[in-house]
Amino acid sequence: IFNVSDMAHSNKYNPLKYIQTTADIATVIDCFIKNTTDKNTKADDFFPNAEKLVYSACIAYLLKHCDDEDKKNFASVLKMINASNIDESNPKAKSPLDQLFDSLPKNSIAKTFYRAYKQGAGKTLKSIIISCLVRLRPFMTPEVANLTQYDELELDKIGDEKTALFIITSQND
Repeated sequence: IFNVSDMAHSNKYNPLKYIQTTADIATVIDCFIKNTTDKNTKADDFFPNAEKLVYSACIAYLLKHCDDEDKKNFASVLKMINASNIDESNPKAKSPLDQLFDSLPKNSIAKTFYRAYKQGAGKTLKSIIISCLVRLRPFMTPEVANLTQYDELELDKIGDEKTALFIITSQND
């Protein structure tokens, strides 16, 4: 049962569990952005596209360089992005997130995504981070963070045997 009306009585679902390739990272992020963008907004694509670089870097880091399985979720992506302190007056200042990515091997895809994001000017980088945090706002709530902490749905096993997946949503939303 996946219950977004009463998250305390739901099986957990972590979309990051189903990522196998770098292309899968892009698919999950595209789906995330598509489903968190107001359809009535006629906004420029710059910020969502820049956000994709940050999300890609963080998710690739978690999946390829983090040994702690409990940290491979969107709540950890939020924590990583929160660790990005942009100092507009000192472009050489290193945030904890910068230091984390600096420690990765040069051929790391996570580092490649992060370096691409860091090409922006300080004010632009700060705006991108704020955009990321606004989009990740639901993961700031304990209920959503808990719901997506790990995976119990085992969606990759659907079809192996008879399975029923019940999805409960609010009738008002």
